[in-house]
Formats: sequence, C-alpha cells, structure tokens
Amino acid sequence: MQRGGQQHTPAATRNPSPRILGGTPGGLRQSPGMPNLVPQGDAAYLWALVLLEALAIGWLRSAFKRYHGG
Repeated sequence: MQRGGQQHTPAATRNPSPRILGGTPGGLRQSPGMPNLVPQGDAAYLWALVLLEALAIGWLRSAFKRYHGG
C-alpha cells in the first residue's frame, strides 16, 4: 500500500537505533573486583558541601547555646 508516493514500513521491521554494547552510555566505569569507594568529580564536590554544611550547623548550634543560653 502506498500513500503519497512513499511505501509503508511495518513497525516490527524498523531498526529505531543502533545497539550500544558494553553497558550504559555515559556511566562511570568501575573495576569488577572492588567498588569505587572514593567519589570523584561532581559527587566529591557535593559530598564536600554536605560535610561543610554539617560542620557549620554544628558550630552555629554550639555558639548559640554558649552565647544565648539555649
């Protein structure tokens, strides 16, 4: 069956995209024997911010207790 000069291709016979071998695209590669225990890149930066925030909150709480009695 032709529509407008183009032939119809059934969906089951189409190849929508090439297959990607070797895992997910864009993911971090890890060694098979030992998991990556030290975060790298953006993860390390975010963990450093979380640690700094926790330290700042702890210091501020102790300072307010010391100077404001509560």
